[in-house]
Amino acid sequence: MLVRSVRLYLWFIFTLLLTGCHPSSFVDFKKDTLILATTSDPKTFNSILAKETSSTMVTGFLFEGLTRTNGVTIEVEPNLAESWSVKEGGRVWDFTLRPVRWFDGQPFSADDVLFTFQDLIYNPQIPTSSRDIFTVAGQEIKTIKLSSHKVRFILPAPFAPFLRQLGQEVLPRHLLLSKVVNNQFNTTWGVNTPPAEIIGTGPFLLSGYQIGEKVVLTANPRYWRKDNENRSLPRLKRIVILIVPDQSAELLRFLQGEIDVIGVRGQDYKILKPLEKKRRFTIYDTGPALGENFLVFNQKPEAPIPSYKSAWFQNKLFRQAISYGVDRTGIIRNVFAGLAYPEWGPMNESSGYFYNPGIKQYPYSPAESRRILLKAGFRYQGDVLYD
Repeated sequence: MLVRSVRLYLWFIFTLLLTGCHPSSFVDFKKDTLILATTSDPKTFNSILAKETSSTMVTGFLFEGLTRTNGVTIEVEPNLAESWSVKEGGRVWDFTLRPVRWFDGQPFSADDVLFTFQDLIYNPQIPTSSRDIFTVAGQEIKTIKLSSHKVRFILPAPFAPFLRQLGQEVLPRHLLLSKVVNNQFNTTWGVNTPPAEIIGTGPFLLSGYQIGEKVVLTANPRYWRKDNENRSLPRLKRIVILIVPDQSAELLRFLQGEIDVIGVRGQDYKILKPLEKKRRFTIYDTGPALGENFLVFNQKPEAPIPSYKSAWFQNKLFRQAISYGVDRTGIIRNVFAGLAYPEWGPMNESSGYFYNPGIKQYPYSPAESRRILLKAGFRYQGDVLYD
């Protein structure tokens, strides 16, 4: 692993409700609209099939799971399930569902939950990554309908992440069962689907998609969630996700007042920080990002690489020596403008429970790298390394 960048976000002061000193063509448009950006078009609007963030960025507004993770406290909270109980040492979970309706007015029920697990997630004909996270001790989790609004999950063994994993989006049985039966599910709700046909329970509906330009979401008038003062949510009427060529274009459009919030790269920080007060935006440092930049060696025996390289890559000492030879501090300083953290394993402090501060570190040391390479059987002739 190399480095993990800092999460930096910019918010214009007027975001969501107020207006600011920007082109008049955007002022009225932005009073009740949040404008985001992405550098890639969505590949699908089917959350079970979505595998990349350009798709999940959209589907996350349309669909919901039984639980959700609070983005501030990182605690698991009720979502489509309003309550639950657990017994038998963490193996049996009973959930009571909310009286929620789908976008088309049909009631959400236990049948939708069972359909999502039994007919979609555990269907070997459907290529979904969700199957792995709901496989416990090599077995499927059993789902049982107790009533129209009560569901039981029976796990093969206790599974600590289970409650958090139930953020998995639930899909409507009344619309999609026939697609599964007719072997059409894997092409259902593609990006060419009329927006009105994409049916979820989330806070926003899909109302438009123009390839290479934008995705438009509008508030769900049936949405069940209320704020602390019992006012209907969401407060926004629209979310527009602009599709831009790259992060440089995203930055430019932000500075032109066309985007409300962006993630900031290290190389952009020196440009943006001096403009913070004058241009009326705020930069937030939210700590280490959950993604990382890393170097990995292909150790698969069947990999299409020369056998001598495979021997290097499969040698633990070689990999350790390379790690000692990576100047993470220099990369952080010169590439990320100081806005990154050295990474020693797959989890960092932002991962909460899973972070291990005692994991072995490999600080930059060319001398130690050389020593380990010699120990591994490599030899130097001048500055050239031989195996």
